[in-house]
Amino acid sequence: MKLDIFNPWRDLTTWSGITIQWQTANKGNVFITYLRDKDSKKPITLGNGRTKEDSQEAAKVNLKKIGPDGVKQAIESGQMVHPSRVEAPKKEIDWRDGSNHRYKAQRDIVDGGRPQKDERLQLVPK
Repeated sequence: MKLDIFNPWRDLTTWSGITIQWQTANKGNVFITYLRDKDSKKPITLGNGRTKEDSQEAAKVNLKKIGPDGVKQAIESGQMVHPSRVEAPKKEIDWRDGSNHRYKAQRDIVDGGRPQKDERLQLVPK
């Protein structure tokens, strides 16, 4: 973010009594539009784009994605909220080799050399 003298903050909108301001900065060949709270001057989110207008649109889209709850969270924590950094749910790893076969040997290597029990090959005494 640049000095307010050369690049002033402008009012964008008001949500639930919170006035949101924007400012666009040029970083190399990319424009970045920052959004912040007018009263506390804490950052809310940002948007990137090849042109100034694209970055402003991206910032508005990000603001709509995070919603009023995200704005309040950003003001309380003092950290920007990025809608693209939502954690994906963790899922169980399904080990497969290049031929799309389940591959226990790779799983043995990753698990630290513990051999996996294979119930099919166990001999049952008579």
